[in-house]
Amino acid sequence: MAIQTVRDRHPDVLLGAREDSRSITLDKLIVPGGSRGRGLGSALMRDLVTYADRHGKQVRLTPSGAFGGVPRRLARFYARFGFVPNEGAQRDPRCGESMYRDPVRRSGGSAPPGRSRSPGSAAGRARRRRR
Repeated sequence: MAIQTVRDRHPDVLLGAREDSRSITLDKLIVPGGSRGRGLGSALMRDLVTYADRHGKQVRLTPSGAFGGVPRRLARFYARFGFVPNEGAQRDPRCGESMYRDPVRRSGGSAPPGRSRSPGSAAGRARRRRR
């Protein structure tokens, strides 16, 4: 499933996202006013993070009030999907956004939300050999 497939599966939600070989940057996720509260944004986020996990990609975003949302409320929404603030001990200098979510590796156990297994781990080496 490519990022376009995530868009296609959720036609009622406007998704603005850029993807490169290592990450997906979410620029906007807009659920129309009449459709809010029905789980459409949550369903899209579940598909997006599933896609990112499968492809080993970090997802990056900055909650914004530009489209009518409340940044603090949006930050809590994204935290439900494992996003962490890009600050302090968990600061990722490669990420220019205010929140990120590292891919969660499911084989051999799962990592805590927002943290992936070490790429040098036995599970990480086994995954790279299978690719």
